[in-house]
Amino acid sequence: MQKTRKIFSRLTAAVLAGAMLVSGGAVSMTVSAASAKPVLDTDVTVPSAGNVLIGMEGTYANDIQAALKLVNQYRWEACSNGYPNPVNGKKLTKNDYVPMEWSAGLEYLARIRAAESSQTIAHERTNGSNCFQIQTPRGLQFRR
Repeated sequence: MQKTRKIFSRLTAAVLAGAMLVSGGAVSMTVSAASAKPVLDTDVTVPSAGNVLIGMEGTYANDIQAALKLVNQYRWEACSNGYPNPVNGKKLTKNDYVPMEWSAGLEYLARIRAAESSQTIAHERTNGSNCFQIQTPRGLQFRR
């Protein structure tokens, strides 16, 4: 599966590079207003050397409250049942339960990383940098 993705990624890069060479280095695309889809911002607007920007189509689930409720339900279950803490292996207790809260900044980072990791399947960004270096416009970033 990973080999197939790597081959597909290289093929896509080769086609884009060929298109850029044929067009003199610039690829122009137009989208009619009827077919235009919303574009979600990312932290990169200009590709780094040796890279190109690509757009990925997908669906974006936005029922935040339902997702939070489900995650918190699982967290409560883990603490109530004394499941092992993934950090240290000790049994969780009800006192360990802390409900998650929604964060616009973390959602922004998670959305970008979900798209990138669908291509690289690694803790590496598609531009080769470490995934923990990504930041929101206000400087928020993932912690290890």
